[in-house]
Amino acid sequence: MNGWLKAMRKGSKDFENGRWEDAIKAFERAVQVRPGRVEGWVNLASVLLQAHRLPDAERAWREAVKRRPDLSMTWLGLGRALGHQHRPNEAESAFRKALAIERTAEILNDLGVALRDQQRQDEALECFQQACTLDPSNKLAAVNLATTLLLARRFPEARERIDALRSSRLPPELQDEVEASHLAMQDRERLLKPVNEALRGNDIEPLVAGLARRPVQLLDPVVTTRLDRCVRSLQEMASREEQVLGPIPASASLSTGDRQRLEALLMIPVVEEVEACAQAMTAIDSIEGPEWDETRGMLAAVVTADALGGLTGQAVRDEAMLRLCHARACQAFPDMLPGHFKLVRNKAGDPRFPKAQPHRVAETLHHFLERQLPAVPAGAPRAALLFMGLSDIHPFADGNGRVALALLNREMERSGEQIALLDRALGVTGRLGEALRAARYSDGDMRPLLEVFREGQSFAAHLMSGLRQRASVSG
Repeated sequence: MNGWLKAMRKGSKDFENGRWEDAIKAFERAVQVRPGRVEGWVNLASVLLQAHRLPDAERAWREAVKRRPDLSMTWLGLGRALGHQHRPNEAESAFRKALAIERTAEILNDLGVALRDQQRQDEALECFQQACTLDPSNKLAAVNLATTLLLARRFPEARERIDALRSSRLPPELQDEVEASHLAMQDRERLLKPVNEALRGNDIEPLVAGLARRPVQLLDPVVTTRLDRCVRSLQEMASREEQVLGPIPASASLSTGDRQRLEALLMIPVVEEVEACAQAMTAIDSIEGPEWDETRGMLAAVVTADALGGLTGQAVRDEAMLRLCHARACQAFPDMLPGHFKLVRNKAGDPRFPKAQPHRVAETLHHFLERQLPAVPAGAPRAALLFMGLSDIHPFADGNGRVALALLNREMERSGEQIALLDRALGVTGRLGEALRAARYSDGDMRPLLEVFREGQSFAAHLMSGLRQRASVSG
């Protein structure tokens, strides 16, 4: 038996038995022996994708494409590797090349996913519908069609398809997704009136009453276990009396209205200098444009969080406040489902660190608010855990980080600490995003996240001091 064939057979056997690393080594030997044979590259790329070694999988698929650009499977595999790395534009291009070679329900489904990830819901729906027409037995495309109808807020059609799928035979993973979407849709329908009533004022009692009547839900153990590690990290730091936990007292603040405007400005349209902040604070109400609509929404969320006093440790009331803050923040953006939790499976972030499943969000959030959050010191440590928890549970389809920022500053204020504001370098596309990833990869080490918020407190003090000095000079 030649070396190439022997390596291919061993790799296939290891792959079938779930021995990913052994399979990778075998297929790597195969492509070394015969680098011109596309079969070795396809097998290597497939197992790398299965093992979540995404950059390596992408490179292997590109080698396969180089050798056989006329095969739809090489473009399909490349598109999947790109999609898993949250590069939907590039994934779309690869899927379209696969589709030009061969029109199958599988390729149409994957193209629909790439379009959906770009928020192009109507185009995605068309792909899923074509896939279902081409192959009525393709259950994955049928489920994607139903859940995308939910994302597109075409609720009657979504309900009809989800009800039909619930009575059909599906693989366990798809059955779970359909059931989760069904429960999430029921939750939305039940809370639609209470959320709208709360939006008419700051009275959250009808929403609290509605949430208290929710059926018993499930805890997401994957997310809860991950957050337990973050709790232990903060507790261990406190036991060692590490300096990073020491409070930074609040400096003389701006007026409440000016501080609220400054907070809102630092969440979306990044303004980093005193003069730019001063000008933007006076212009929030009048400047037109989508990012300014978002800023005005965040201002409403900060005002609401102020009025309600931040988190209380009573899970149902805190959930109601979270929902109301989100509804205020996203009121101008119906696609964000203001005040309602996500409806479909969440693919945000690294797939190795999944967010809570929709039908497990509420119970997981309650556990976090009542058990995990109070277990760490008040002030910046609790504020950092709050941001980590809302980021990892990810209750809303969008806007989780911004609502978390509005609430973590109420935690800072309650403890007499300086609020935190984040410029572009410190924000979620910079140091904050890096710190979140570091906490997940390091088994819960919260030091990087705390350090970011400490720098944010210093930045906030600098901005506020500059604005007060400017006001005194101009006055």
